[in-house]
Amino acid sequence: WREHLYAERLRNRQLFVTHGTKCSLLTSCDGQVVESTAIPSLECLHEEADTRLLLQAAHAESCGYQSVIIQSPDTDVAVISCGLSCHFEASLYFRTGTKTRTRIVDIKAIRNDLGHDLSDCLIGLHALTSCDTTSAFKR
Repeated sequence: WREHLYAERLRNRQLFVTHGTKCSLLTSCDGQVVESTAIPSLECLHEEADTRLLLQAAHAESCGYQSVIIQSPDTDVAVISCGLSCHFEASLYFRTGTKTRTRIVDIKAIRNDLGHDLSDCLIGLHALTSCDTTSAFKR
């Protein structure tokens, strides 16, 4: 990321990069040099990006963003987002799909439609089934 090519691409943008338990912010104000800054508030021991995305969404909200879009093809992320959306003041959206067909879903609207109790239970139920496609429980 220190190459000139990347500095041009990062001009006037912020890129958060996670590596192990750490998170760094890469920026380039002049398009010539990439600067790296450690972000201690985004350090975590989460093994999966699924939960780390919500930590990063909370960080975006704390930086003043009124809307946050979480992008993932993974159902786990949508379920976790729905369960935790009550902790966000910002609008929370989930972008998913394929290269040719994407959609953006309003997570808080889903939570309101399902109700708070069911939304709170979804994370546990999803973890218990351990699968995005489980259609029945077996004894």
